[in-house]
Amino acid sequence: MQSPTHHTCPRLVFLGSDNQPWQGVDDILTLAGLKTDWFFDLVGVSAGSCARQNVACHGSMCREEYEPILGRADVAIGTLALYRKGGAESSSLKVREYLAYGLPVVMGCKDTDFPLPVPFILQVPNRQGSLVSEIAAVEGFVSKWMGKRVPRKDVLQIDVDPKERKRLLFLEEVLELHNEKRLHAR
Repeated sequence: MQSPTHHTCPRLVFLGSDNQPWQGVDDILTLAGLKTDWFFDLVGVSAGSCARQNVACHGSMCREEYEPILGRADVAIGTLALYRKGGAESSSLKVREYLAYGLPVVMGCKDTDFPLPVPFILQVPNRQGSLVSEIAAVEGFVSKWMGKRVPRKDVLQIDVDPKERKRLLFLEEVLELHNEKRLHAR
């Protein structure tokens, strides 16, 4: 987990890639046009996509290259437009990575590991323009989290060890049911 930031201008970060409309980069750029006093780092998005002074498109980067960007961020942005491919829920790797760095997240869909609301994830509606229609909530969330990090204890359910234990228990239950059925079938 990174140390909290200490700057006056909110910094938001997005990890993604070009040509994936369900990521909602267009919505991020619209928000950047309204919030010119905020700075946006878009990792994995080509420079041709960014035509704003408060947006830096970094293109494709390896972890060592984008880690300092995550370290400077106050808030991360998850998938915003999953409705474009008929989805409403995800468990994206980018959100897990953000949370591992202690970054709170704004996203436009439910997260499988957080079915109930949590203070470090702002879920905006899964529809076009939700960052703008929910701008007051986004501003409040960013303001609340500036200079803070999500405590590690609050995101333990996404750690690989508890997930693997849960998966193995499930597989044991399936095997047990299978064995019971075989015994009854005899």
